[in-house]
Amino acid sequence: MDAANRLLIITGPNSGGKTAYCKMIVQLQILGQAGSYLSASMARIVPAEHIFYQRPDAGKLEEGMGRFAHELKQTREIFFNSTSLSLVILDELAEGTTFEEKMTLSEYVLKGFHQLGASTLLVTHNHELCERLLSEGIGSYLQVEFLQGEPTHRLIPGISRVSHADRVASAIGFSKADVEKHLESLKS
Repeated sequence: MDAANRLLIITGPNSGGKTAYCKMIVQLQILGQAGSYLSASMARIVPAEHIFYQRPDAGKLEEGMGRFAHELKQTREIFFNSTSLSLVILDELAEGTTFEEKMTLSEYVLKGFHQLGASTLLVTHNHELCERLLSEGIGSYLQVEFLQGEPTHRLIPGISRVSHADRVASAIGFSKADVEKHLESLKS
């Protein structure tokens, strides 16, 4: 991110390290602002007036609030408290609603952060949102790199259009074949 473009969107498949990257950015920002040593060959930290990190959460059932409402409330609080000197990290946005509503909500929220001038990082699988914003000249785009189906833990230019959901489901034993095998075993 730089002064001219303060919205960065990172896309990539499941298990590519997007959430770990969010956590690392927040930690490095806090350590850098505190004057601590950063384990890097080079770093340029711009002090942030506020640091906000919104991550997926199951919701607050005791408050009668599901995941979507809880996340939206969190994002609203971040937005209304952000300034042009804020660092905003969003780990996914508008999960738990229809695709159309997710697109609409995500677009106006990100355009809002863009207009505020807050340094904003979003990690998402939503390549359609990225393409929509890119067509308006909004944002910079990086994707997590995968080689031979494995993450390299590097970011490269571009927008990822894959999710690797099948690979993750197979790795945990919950692929289509696993479900069919289980159902077949119940017939015996």
